Amino acid sequence: MQCVKITSTKNGGDISVGKFGIEAGDYLETAVFCALFGGNREENTRDSYARSEENKSWWGNSFVERQYNSETERAINDNTANEPGLANIKQAVFNDLRRLLRDGHIEKITDVRVWLKDSKTREIGIDIYLVVLGVYRSFKFISGGQ
Repeated sequence: MQCVKITSTKNGGDISVGKFGIEAGDYLETAVFCALFGGNREENTRDSYARSEENKSWWGNSFVERQYNSETERAINDNTANEPGLANIKQAVFNDLRRLLRDGHIEKITDVRVWLKDSKTREIGIDIYLVVLGVYRSFKFISGGQ
């Protein structure tokens, strides 16, 4: 199945536009990308907010029963790129992927690896290994760094 192709950029992600317009991509790659980086960096959506309080959650959560909040991007921004920090980021990746598992988009998370690509720029690499419809799939994402 295909959908709009999203390309990872240093500032997050953008819809991929080619010579003939918006490009199509693998729906699962887009779903995984959105699960990790598509939520709100500032806060998880709460059930209610006081009138005087600013709701910083993702606007799309206003229209759905089940709230979507990505943890990975926030974990990358909030953790130091050392062993404990990478472990926290890995846990956030698992938490985000569990939503895809729960909703039936994937059958199994076989492995997640989080590694420091470049200590100067703080680029983080994420390797993901999944089973979908009995087929092993892998994805690699590199965070933007600083």
